[in-house]
Formats: sequence, structure tokens, C-alpha cells
Amino acid sequence: MGSALQKISSADAISKSIATAQSVIGAVTSGTPVAITVAESQMVGRASGGDVGALTQAQIRTLIAVVSDTAYGASWSSVTDVAPSKKAVHTQMELKLTGSYSSSAEITAGTEAAKAIAPDQLKAAGIIAPSFASSAQINAGSEAAKQIAPDQLKASNYGKRIMEIKLVDDATSLSTGDGKIIVCIPLELNGMNLTQAEAMVSTVSSLNNPTYQIRNVTDSVDMLTNRITIDATEYTSYTAATRSSVNTTYDDVATGDRIAIDKDVQGTGEKGDTIILTFSLP
Repeated sequence: MGSALQKISSADAISKSIATAQSVIGAVTSGTPVAITVAESQMVGRASGGDVGALTQAQIRTLIAVVSDTAYGASWSSVTDVAPSKKAVHTQMELKLTGSYSSSAEITAGTEAAKAIAPDQLKAAGIIAPSFASSAQINAGSEAAKQIAPDQLKASNYGKRIMEIKLVDDATSLSTGDGKIIVCIPLELNGMNLTQAEAMVSTVSSLNNPTYQIRNVTDSVDMLTNRITIDATEYTSYTAATRSSVNTTYDDVATGDRIAIDKDVQGTGEKGDTIILTFSLP
């Protein structure tokens, strides 16, 4: 047979009137039950040094050793997704919960052992201050500590491709005419532009100015606005009174383009014609 039921006295019973709305029954003093009202977003517990009662969010974080989001400059308002997935929430909160960052002054002083270092402050402190060489400095090779940016490398001599074409031997005079020589643009020059055109002779002209045009046979266009000229008694076009200029509308070349050298004016007694073409990326 089971044990007999024991009658509880009215003194030991808890009256239902104690339980108010939104409350739980607890006791701070032994044998004295009371209602503990729990407001929204609270939990029942006992903070360090306190009595049983409703705990605030701040007390709960302290109780379970969660670091405050404000200590890291983050909050759930940082999550921008309208309906974020778990991964999206984690990713965006992770970007915010990255710790406290040292200022550039603190980085310089080296006084902050527990703070993270951001690249912008590292740069401001002078630890990382990338400096780029100009195309002129790249040409000179005078900057040992500077970095090289692609655009400046392109603008430097190292970004240029040069084609030197000997039209005749040094003891031979070259008469006028179109297509005195035709060359092919190789794969490596594909997409580049003709940026400079010059000429030289081994024996100078005593009277007329040797004159040349560069023609893209494939596209049927002249590539120079001002033709290459070598002044009488001069060896190269670099010293010409009227310098050659490239027509930027027709300066581009592609793999397989045929480029012709046309000689328009023959100098008196000049020999050993040579053409120098420079190509660069646009």
C-alpha cells in the first residue's frame, strides 16, 4: 500500500493571491514567499551580491560573461540585411566586433598591448606609407625604396616596345617610293599604339630633307600627321626643325597588321636609311 496523504496546514500553503500577473514565486528570506514581477526582456536570477529577482539585460550579460557590444563599437543595428540569413548576420556582426583600434599616436608610442591596428592608422603613423616612383624615376632607376605602379611602368621606357628597321645598307642610297619595306606586327605588340616615329641616315644629305611616311597597309591609313624628316646635313630626325607626329586616330596596331615604310623625299647623297618606331600601351 502507498503512503498516506499528508494534510498541509493553511500556514504552509501559498495563497494564489500572491501570484500577480507576469510574476514568479520566490523567496529572499527563508519561509517568506513573494511574487517577483518579471518585466519584458528580463529573466529571473541572482546577480553577484544581490537577491533573487528580475535581471536586466546588462546584468544578464555580466552574469554569463558576455562582453558589451558597445565595447567593440557594434550593435545589432549594424546588420543591414532586411531579412538577414544566419550567415549574413554573422558576417556583418563579425565586421563590427573586431575590437578596439589603436590611434596612429598610440601605434607610434607602442603603448597599447590589447588594441588592434588598422591599416589606415598604421599608414598615418608612418609605419606603412607606400610611395610610388614616377616614370622618370623608373627610367633613372634612382629610387630604391619606392614601389612601381603599372601606369607609371607603362609610361616609362620599360613600357615601350621599339622596332628599328634598316631599309638599306650603309653604302646604298634609297630612292623614293611606297612600301620600300613592309613589316608585320607581332603578337606581343597587339593592342599597342604607335607613339613615336624617327629616322636616321648613315651619310647625311647635302641638300634635300629625306622624308618618310608610316602606313598601315592592313587598315589602308597613313599613321603620321607630320611625316618624318631629316634636315640636310643632319643624321637623325631627332634634330629636325619640324618634328614628326602620330595621327592618334590611326595609331593603333593589331597582331598581323602590315606596316609599310614609304619614302617621299630623297636627300642629296644620303645613304643608309633607318626607321625607328616606338609602341606603347594606350
